[in-house]
Amino acid sequence: MKVEQGMLMGYDNNGTVYDCDGCVVRKVRTEYLDEAARIFAKYGEANLKSLGIVETEMDGLQKEFTHKKHIISYPYEWPANMYKEAVLFHLELLLKLEREGLTLKDALPNNILFESTNPVFVDFLSLVFADKLHEEEWLDGLGISDRRLSVIKYMLEPYMVVPLVFMSFNKFEEAREMLSVRSCNTDGARPSWGEVGRLLGKGNISRKQYLKTRISMFVYHIYFKMAEWKIVSYRGILSKLLHFVKALEVTPPRSAYSAYYVDKQEDNFQESDLLPKQKTIKKILEQHRPQSVIDIGANTGWYSSLACKAGASVIAMEIDESCVDIIHRVAVYNEYPIIPLKSTFGDLQKEIYGIEPENGADVEESSSTAPLYKSAITRFNVDLVLVLGLTHHLVLGEGRTIDSIFEVLAPMVMQTLVMEFIALDDSRVIEEPSFFANLHLFDEDSYNLDRFMEIGKEHFKS
Repeated sequence: MKVEQGMLMGYDNNGTVYDCDGCVVRKVRTEYLDEAARIFAKYGEANLKSLGIVETEMDGLQKEFTHKKHIISYPYEWPANMYKEAVLFHLELLLKLEREGLTLKDALPNNILFESTNPVFVDFLSLVFADKLHEEEWLDGLGISDRRLSVIKYMLEPYMVVPLVFMSFNKFEEAREMLSVRSCNTDGARPSWGEVGRLLGKGNISRKQYLKTRISMFVYHIYFKMAEWKIVSYRGILSKLLHFVKALEVTPPRSAYSAYYVDKQEDNFQESDLLPKQKTIKKILEQHRPQSVIDIGANTGWYSSLACKAGASVIAMEIDESCVDIIHRVAVYNEYPIIPLKSTFGDLQKEIYGIEPENGADVEESSSTAPLYKSAITRFNVDLVLVLGLTHHLVLGEGRTIDSIFEVLAPMVMQTLVMEFIALDDSRVIEEPSFFANLHLFDEDSYNLDRFMEIGKEHFKS
């Protein structure tokens, strides 16, 4: 999948990252080049790629690393259990690096991307030798002698663990806010354990869950104090935090939409059981043979799975928490090349800007011109986009113009757009008029198939 070429917003004082055709290039500052070479030598010697660290080559003359490119997705888009997998992966990586005399100078979920449903650590210059961690300026004055514990307390806990705890209480919207506009390097307030305490104090959870979380938090914080006093080892506190995270249940409760295909008896892949619409999409996939697909409004991912069976890698976007978590579970179980994302159609153009870089970070563009979190329409550019059972909600429900829908979709489509048109006299519109707040604004002259075709041809060659 091709992603827009250009510099990626970053805050590393030792390098700058560029998104190039076919790879990601990380330019290293001259004064850090020798240390970067030492880390790269260790990367090869200890086979750190096997730990899930991004595939990397180094060109010393050009003062740069070349990394394998992965699809850019963000923590606030991931299904709850996918996010939990990222947190567990990060903790386990810290434990494995400790055996090699290495650690991480920061601990953020943004440093992880996914290859299908497998997490990959991509922030190569976050790798440091443990005995060099004291040289990181941001750790000065935090009052903890073991700088590795400072990374846990001031980065890993607030920016990774606290949002996950909120997910365990089904506070997904609040967690996604923490992972987006309140993430590190934004101007939002840093998430805190105090917020977890206030959430527990509201009393809208079961007594069992309340006691379990309270006790687990208390025990962990006691262990952390013991680690500060050097009674408990660094590995000991990581293991305790790993145990705490594993015990968190973040699967969303089932929604009305999570059994959509089952209720309609449309969840079977047997050729003889396929309905006309399913046969049509299957035929399109077989004819066009796309290598990459975006499925917008994917529900529980039936068509995403169909695209995988046709040989495509898929980005499956869905608004419903339960549905997108089901897609993740299905993708993991079947080893499908699917990246599921919690996203609405409106989110496709969403950008989030960070604070201005400080402390000499080598950034050539200010945050006013380079977003910290880029929009989906600039990150994703695929062979085929599926928009099934959605356009009537966008137009008749949300009041979007037909032209604005094509404007959003066109930049992502390299070859083929597959859009399902739902007419005004369709039973899904007639039987549920309350779903369509703007239905009264349209008639057969302003909303019809010919109108969609006419506007679509303004954005596509054919």
